[in-house]
Amino acid sequence: MEQEKRTEALKRLKMLLGTEGSGKDEMLFFLLDDAERLILGYCRRCCLPEPLESLVPVIAADVYRAKGYAAEDAPKIVKSVTEGARSSALT
Repeated sequence: MEQEKRTEALKRLKMLLGTEGSGKDEMLFFLLDDAERLILGYCRRCCLPEPLESLVPVIAADVYRAKGYAAEDAPKIVKSVTEGARSSALT
């Protein structure tokens, strides 16, 4: 992805995540690049079609949240369920 489009994708990713500043830009650029490679691999393409460019920041934001890269956005994982005297551990 060319630099101008990368910068625009970063801006959109930050909007989706509700973050500001440049403290996490390196990690966010990594996630954007990884999302682009994921799309290219899935579509078996060598360059990203323009209609799919808007999908890159969306996938990067989903990965950011799912992996818990920000402590405030860390996913809540259920490890066990208790109903009355009965308890069940989830794996």
